[in-house]
Amino acid sequence: MQKIEFKTWSELNQWLEKYDREQDRFAFRGQADDHWPLQTSLARCFRDYRVNDHEWRKRELKMYREFRECLLKSCHEMYKEWDPLDILSLMRHHSVPTRILDFSYDPKVAAYFALEDSRGDSAIWVVDRIHLEKRRNEMGLREYDYCGPKHNPYEEFHKDQEGNYRLVGFIRPPERLHARLAAQRGCFFVPGSISQEIDNELVHAKVTLSKGLVVESLEHLRAEGYYHDALFPDLEKIALQAKRVSVIGDAEWP
Repeated sequence: MQKIEFKTWSELNQWLEKYDREQDRFAFRGQADDHWPLQTSLARCFRDYRVNDHEWRKRELKMYREFRECLLKSCHEMYKEWDPLDILSLMRHHSVPTRILDFSYDPKVAAYFALEDSRGDSAIWVVDRIHLEKRRNEMGLREYDYCGPKHNPYEEFHKDQEGNYRLVGFIRPPERLHARLAAQRGCFFVPGSISQEIDNELVHAKVTLSKGLVVESLEHLRAEGYYHDALFPDLEKIALQAKRVSVIGDAEWP
């Protein structure tokens, strides 16, 4: 794993421009604290609540089923054909702890998330998707071997299979888009084990961002369209804006 540190916007911007041209190879995750490991929100939640390790899979399935069943009741059959990973993506984007880690194909999205709530040094984690798939192929794993919760609870992952998945997870592009995922050019990393941190050997680079570059960097990123409302689109606000502009100015677009 490469370790890089930037102390100025100029240094960071040069790096962002380089990796912006390689979005078909890498995936990026921004974290507000440089000391935070690559760890799932599910692992953090269960540890905070001191859930016994042997109950993790059952409680994860219980949470998944509760969310999906309420979703189907509220939205009828809108989400009926969504697969488990896409349901997990929806859960994650509404602050439910899951086994997936949010990444983006766009390094500037990751930079924004790293800097937005930082109080000290922050970090961007970079995963090389080509290297990841090579490792999985060497282990004889299929494209998306998945061991998480499924619609049918009787298909729950069994403990004796764990050795097949522990070492290498996968980066998954979304099959079903929702507004936030699309705006953030989002994908997700599904670790081989939900109880362990991501192995550093699977990480291409960790970029530390000095707290001294935060203000200037956010100013430049916002000027390029990377700001909260753009990355978390609110359809109600968009609708109100459309209604407002219809009655101001002249009748011609724009």
